[in-house]
Amino acid sequence: MNILAHTGDIFHGRGKLHASLKEQQVWDDLRRPGHDVPQLPRPQGYTASQPIYKRLPVVCRGLTWSFDGSSLVAVHEDCGIRQYAVCEEQGPVMAPVQRFFKPQAIISHAVHPQNSLFQADSSLNVVVVSCKDMPYQLYPLHSNPDQPARALQTYNSASESTEEFRAAYAMDFLDDAHFLAGSTRNTVSLFDASRRESIWVSSATRRGCGRGQHKAIVSCFDEANERRDCVRYAGTYRSELLRIDPRTSSISSWKAIQDKSRGIYQVLQSNNGHYFYIMKRYSNSITVLDSRKSMAIVNQFKLPFQTHAQKLRGTYSTRHGLLIGDEAGRILQWAPEVVEFGGIDRSGSVPSYGIGETGITHVCAEGSRINIIEKNPADSDIFAISYSPDKYGEDVSCNAGILLMRL
Repeated sequence: MNILAHTGDIFHGRGKLHASLKEQQVWDDLRRPGHDVPQLPRPQGYTASQPIYKRLPVVCRGLTWSFDGSSLVAVHEDCGIRQYAVCEEQGPVMAPVQRFFKPQAIISHAVHPQNSLFQADSSLNVVVVSCKDMPYQLYPLHSNPDQPARALQTYNSASESTEEFRAAYAMDFLDDAHFLAGSTRNTVSLFDASRRESIWVSSATRRGCGRGQHKAIVSCFDEANERRDCVRYAGTYRSELLRIDPRTSSISSWKAIQDKSRGIYQVLQSNNGHYFYIMKRYSNSITVLDSRKSMAIVNQFKLPFQTHAQKLRGTYSTRHGLLIGDEAGRILQWAPEVVEFGGIDRSGSVPSYGIGETGITHVCAEGSRINIIEKNPADSDIFAISYSPDKYGEDVSCNAGILLMRL
């Protein structure tokens, strides 16, 4: 394991304004040798006198690689969206080449799948975001630092019944031209990125999913290295897996996981498409579903800890298998040969106690949890990691950040 780059102490401590000023200082240091680089935009409306900006840590809540591995987009809890260049010349401390801030907290987002620092078509270097009481908006990732970021497109996300804007708790691009947004009451919308109005808005019926599940929040869309059809899946905070056919706007309840967990927050697929790996809040296991058996539960990957409200997002690498961080700064690994067969051996037997990890890598100091792991699509050995202590804790130092690692 080798650390390639990191954000240093930029996000250490508490205070949103403090983090942005340290980030600016690192950027200014890069400018001194004569690099022709622009200024970084300042946060909007931040003043040191506002107590909330002194108290809250700046934790990264989303990481997305560009398709060619040239850059990394990070969404932080200071309402900032940052893009980092990934190159050997940048040195060990990472500073964003672009950043902008939203006045409101970002609930969910999706980066265009063709985004790249070397992408000539600027219409592909975009991110769609959802904020509370706001319509969905599309922003450029490459903007003029001397001007506030302006939305390229605004989408009509208002509910026809209440006329209030639906907040999206999950967003994902379906292809290069369309994106999905998941909100409350099992509602999913499909948008053409170039048009204001949705193509369709649909939800799982009360008859199909039950009265309680009908009111559930769509929390995530499935993630896969390879897709074999147009069907997508979504998880809800009622621990239900939904099946979505974008061609017909059909949404149906596919599997309800009945355990003591409190909702699905991530769905990963094996490369062969046979197995789905379900990450849940307040759970000590990853549930394994078999798509060939109507999403029957066929196994459990046991975690040596219990997840809580702060989500720990994993990734699936063809080379390194399923990876997820824990609360002790370690990466737990299930090898590819285990993941591709659902942890089921040749005899078809499954241990009653579940499958434990096949490898552990120590990454961060004890007390820092690994919140997100994202593989580099252009280099199977490189991963981006977001780490922080418990953001709800009382630790004043609250050392958080991002690092790039070669496994």
